[in-house]
Amino acid sequence: MSEWVKAGARDLPQLEHFLRSRETYAASFIAKLLWKGRLSLPLDARSGVWIRAGTEGEAPVEAAILGLAGGAFYPQLPNADADLPGLARLLEPVFRGVLGVAGNPPATVTGPAGSVSAFEAALRLSPAWKVDYRLMALSAARSVAPEHSHPATIGSLRVERAGPGDLEALVPLQKAYELEEVIIPLHVFDAEASRAWLSRMLRTEFIAKASGKGPRGGMEILGKAGTNARAFTIDQIGGVFVLPGFRGRGIARKMMDFLIARLGAEGRGTALFVKKTNAAALALYETLGYTTIDEYRADYV
Repeated sequence: MSEWVKAGARDLPQLEHFLRSRETYAASFIAKLLWKGRLSLPLDARSGVWIRAGTEGEAPVEAAILGLAGGAFYPQLPNADADLPGLARLLEPVFRGVLGVAGNPPATVTGPAGSVSAFEAALRLSPAWKVDYRLMALSAARSVAPEHSHPATIGSLRVERAGPGDLEALVPLQKAYELEEVIIPLHVFDAEASRAWLSRMLRTEFIAKASGKGPRGGMEILGKAGTNARAFTIDQIGGVFVLPGFRGRGIARKMMDFLIARLGAEGRGTALFVKKTNAAALALYETLGYTTIDEYRADYV
């Protein structure tokens, strides 16, 4: 018999086995728990991982939910029969708050579309805004010319890894990217939060930058792309952005070639999710060899 419980330290081996079996689908989930190559559970009292597993011995995990303080939830519900009423009974007190701990109602629900829909149905959630994506993946075995893994100058364009020293130059691009691709009508752009997030990404993720002659005649950063979630063997790529006046020149492809080659040289595959309405991005990723493996959603409650 299986039931939903809040995961403890003793459940980590079975949780890891489950997440490794769904790594491409769960890169964001995994990255938020991974520390120096090992899974750890959230320390904040309002956060947690809830799993559905057998009640005896070391039974395998069949489904899992990650919930973080602030209301970000990441469901992985691959089984149609996941005892969703039991999940609802377990999580409803978490949403309300118990034992002096503030409630943590969902604000966002992100993951494979089927898992997001099942989670919302179980908890009777009605999202105020939905964003539909395709989840796409590329094997680490993809053939990549070795030279793409090194900083390269192509004409007047130079593609290389960005670092913390590029923060000031990248802040305007990050703002433009968020306003175009991330901020929904329910939200407003937060410059301080955006800067803090970018600063952390430059320290912890692999970010590529493309520099070339800008609109003012000097060398400027024209585009960026990078990882935003590093799982066990899969890196999730996001934040691919080229200044509007410089699109259609192959800049995004050159950055992606650089990222894929560099990460592939480390034996790592890549995945990403892209809006279904972004025809140009879908075409680029398909020509790079990415294939759609599932529908993906980010819902705002």
